[in-house]
Amino acid sequence: MEIKGRLYARLQYKTDNGRYKVKYKPITDKRTAKRVVDDMRSELEVHGQETLHSDKLTFKELAEKYEENKLFAAVYQNGVKISGRRSLLPVKSSLEILKDYFGTKVIRSIKSADIDAFKKHRLNTPTIHGTQRKIASVNRELELLRGVLNYAVQNEWLIKNRLRWRKE
Repeated sequence: MEIKGRLYARLQYKTDNGRYKVKYKPITDKRTAKRVVDDMRSELEVHGQETLHSDKLTFKELAEKYEENKLFAAVYQNGVKISGRRSLLPVKSSLEILKDYFGTKVIRSIKSADIDAFKKHRLNTPTIHGTQRKIASVNRELELLRGVLNYAVQNEWLIKNRLRWRKE
């Protein structure tokens, strides 16, 4: 299909509530249209509707959803922590750092090279006291990034977490 001079592959599908929706994906030539539609169809069958519409979800939007749903004060029952975090301040400040770096980047476009660049950038950024940043601090930020991306996988906004199998 051609819209305003650009070519798009089009997939029409029926949602769970019985309504029809259409998903467009830009293509370079008509020969690739069938393959792109087949890829969208298999993605729909395997991962559901959410993945089709999450291809524009930015890291900042994802981080805000993560913060809203996962970052809350610890809940104790009989003196035992059953959920939440004991200290929210370090996690929220690390999340702000991640939002600043990956902010407008679409979560599906985050690659291993981007993560390596973030690690290098953070190691070369001095602390507020002017001292060299420790690798443990950067690894804690990467662990939070891993958690945010795992949250996206659990909600089917992301198919695969690029940090899942990496050794730091």
